Amino acid sequence: MKKILSNNMLVIKVRAMGDTLLATPALRALRRAYPEARITVLVSPAGKAVLEGNPDIDRIFVYERKSMWYGLKYLLKLSRSKYDLVLALHASFRTALMAYATGTKQRVAHNHSGNNFFSTIPITAKKESKSTIQRDLDAVRALGVPDAGEDLVFPLKKEDHAKADSFLAQNNLANDKPFWILAPGAGKDRKRWTAEAAIEFLDNISRGTKFCAPTCILLSGPEDEELTRTISRTAKCRPVVFNHGIKEAGALMTRSQGVITADSGPKHVAVAVGAKTLTLWTDEPIAEWHPYPLAQHALVKASTGIVTDLSAEEVLQAALRHFREK
Repeated sequence: MKKILSNNMLVIKVRAMGDTLLATPALRALRRAYPEARITVLVSPAGKAVLEGNPDIDRIFVYERKSMWYGLKYLLKLSRSKYDLVLALHASFRTALMAYATGTKQRVAHNHSGNNFFSTIPITAKKESKSTIQRDLDAVRALGVPDAGEDLVFPLKKEDHAKADSFLAQNNLANDKPFWILAPGAGKDRKRWTAEAAIEFLDNISRGTKFCAPTCILLSGPEDEELTRTISRTAKCRPVVFNHGIKEAGALMTRSQGVITADSGPKHVAVAVGAKTLTLWTDEPIAEWHPYPLAQHALVKASTGIVTDLSAEEVLQAALRHFREK
């Protein structure tokens, strides 16, 4: 297929933090195919946090889910833009409408499961169960652009590492003392671990074993503050809470023995920076949302498929098995 030409493109992925990070292989493929083009991305506020510093993009615009009036004004703003190519990755009708509103004649609006509304460029890929990374790459392939690998792009700066080191030093963890990171929160209730189970888990590992880290740091995002505060205050081991930005959290992950997390943004960040992970899994398709080797990124799942039903003992035993394996 002949590559479609572009000098100024817009890529839309108004999704959660992890979903946006999964789009970085598609962005890398676009940059390699269009090294001189101006690539702008339109993302959520959480998406902006993971894309900052990405070498494959030139500008980041943010769309916030506010009122209907805000949405209409944003469509009007897009109608005044002057892109020659627009891609809506993981398109819903709303994001496909954003692509249409630009008035750009060359549009890829790739809905993974439904109709490709307002797409002017044919997408021949089958709508089947596959990783989100591959689905986003399907939209890029529709342009005649080849893949450039599946590795996630999450660049860290010296300042991010410095803040992580400063946090460890302030909490007496700077001298190569081993630690795990626990991220119990998630954007959806069914993915969030309970405070009670997390407290029991922390109190068990705080006693230490041959293979278990003696310290566990709680990772907290804006939506998890109440949950992590409750856990920190109640657990006997009084775990410290890390509530800095996601880039600083990524730097912290590189220093950990492993990250225990719900199926949410921190899991994908940990994968991107090369940290070993154990994910508290739901009943979602593994092929779509966990495209990672299980030897490095293991799963632990309740029989019900609901994270709140996972016991502290189940997670502890899974962590001991996984993190002691070389």
